[in-house]
Amino acid sequence: MSGIAPTDSLAAERLEFQSAGWKQFSKRFTAQWNNFKTEELGKVFDWTQENIEYKDSIFYPFSGPDFNYLNSFFPDTKFSLMIALEAVGSIPDLSKMDDSTRLALLEAMEKSLYFNLKCSFFRTYSMKDELSAELLDGTIPLILLFLKSHGYEIVNIYPVAINDDGILQADTTGNMFAHKTHKNFDNAAAFIYRNPADSSIKELYYMSLDLSDKGIEAGNLAPFLEHYISGNTVFLKAASYLCHKPPFSKIRDLMLEHAAQIISDPSGIPYDDYDEGWDLTVHGQYVGPIRLFSSRTQDNLKAHTRREGNENLPFRFGYHYTNWCLIDAKAKTNTK
Repeated sequence: MSGIAPTDSLAAERLEFQSAGWKQFSKRFTAQWNNFKTEELGKVFDWTQENIEYKDSIFYPFSGPDFNYLNSFFPDTKFSLMIALEAVGSIPDLSKMDDSTRLALLEAMEKSLYFNLKCSFFRTYSMKDELSAELLDGTIPLILLFLKSHGYEIVNIYPVAINDDGILQADTTGNMFAHKTHKNFDNAAAFIYRNPADSSIKELYYMSLDLSDKGIEAGNLAPFLEHYISGNTVFLKAASYLCHKPPFSKIRDLMLEHAAQIISDPSGIPYDDYDEGWDLTVHGQYVGPIRLFSSRTQDNLKAHTRREGNENLPFRFGYHYTNWCLIDAKAKTNTK
């Protein structure tokens, strides 16, 4: 699935991974991935190791299936929660597909990844269409691909749900401990994975949820969100300026009230919404939004980066084509 041939020769023969179609996909994806890793993710990792400290748990709203930047920014995190509109989907059972069907799945994945590997973020509207197809019905295959591409060993995947106390837990213990492909996912999945170098276990949860005010109210999600935001690091990247808009005031206020740290590009939390309870470090240059978001200019942020005379970030972060800006906000009190 990751473009890496299985080491088990019997599995390779059974799944016909030596087909011409798979070899072509493997060659294309490997070349694209190596270029993306060198030109983008490697720079992110090197820079963040020098400039960013973070908590053990990361809350990443409006994420899509963007494990790449999550892992490159926070490689040592133990727990991550990603929330987006894109469906969870299912685990593809390659053993039950013929060669042409597997190739069609790979081509669908390649199409969905093209923009991400080129521009560093997913486009929500195109992803909605691409992840609703019969073969590629959600984010699970893409997250699996990224996990393997980053060198992780996948221990298990199982459906989860929010319990009455606002905590994520396995929907059934049978699903949690069953190492099988066919599992019925609703709107949330747990990925348990580890680094083979040190065997440290990590947890990644992906949820398909509406984080607008209406969505939070309809699902009574405020206690759940507060639990996973409180005292943790929030990560916002290419967030479509949603938290700048009144229909997303609840998730914005929850993050500002309960997070210990917010790392964001200008499309996340508005610069002017940070009050005296926050210490702000701004990296990079802010020259304004791209034309699509021209109404979202933040004059005080522009003045801040001009006053500081910051150098530009060495990697793409957010929507701008050449000038990238990162706000690292830390809560001053220990009550969050």
